[in-house]
Amino acid sequence: MGSKKNKINYQMAVQNKRVPILTLDARWHELFPNKAKSFKIKSLEAKVNNELKKHGRLRSDLQEFTNLKKKLLDGIVDNMQGALEDANNKEQNKLEQGKKIVEELNVKMEKTQDELTAIPRELDRSNKELLAESMEYCYNRMQVNTESINKLDRYIKETREMIKEKIIQMQEMKEENSMIYTYLHDVLGPDILELMDLNRYEHFEKKNKEE
Repeated sequence: MGSKKNKINYQMAVQNKRVPILTLDARWHELFPNKAKSFKIKSLEAKVNNELKKHGRLRSDLQEFTNLKKKLLDGIVDNMQGALEDANNKEQNKLEQGKKIVEELNVKMEKTQDELTAIPRELDRSNKELLAESMEYCYNRMQVNTESINKLDRYIKETREMIKEKIIQMQEMKEENSMIYTYLHDVLGPDILELMDLNRYEHFEKKNKEE
């Protein structure tokens, strides 16, 4: 129920906005690689793309109809003189046939133009549906990311404090070792310390091999 309510709000938010065609926007594709697209987003994306393809096809059809009509009208003009001289000749038949085709073309052109006029409205509606769905996905994704960011931030802070403590411990141990070494050097002299160092080295070598 909450998701549906949010989605309605998204649709209302974009209702009166001028929205670029999302499927032609490289940034939208960066946010929505194929693996991130829900079934709903893929369906709406296909709907927008189909409207774009339809628009291109209708414009191409209208241009073809316009070119053909011009050619036919030129032919009608060429055949008109002959048709006036003899109502039964071939020019007359061509003239009548040309007029009939022009009338058919006019009907097709009017229908195509009506469809072209309607497409921007349909395209805008589909595009805004896609935007509303995209906004819902992005908002939910940002919430998930924010939760993960907060967890990582806490972990980093805790780890940083732990590392600080370990560094302090290590530094204290180094200082202790230095104090011990200096004291023994002053008391025992360098010769005995060399024997101790050698013994300690052999001890660590043996331990490393055992591990």
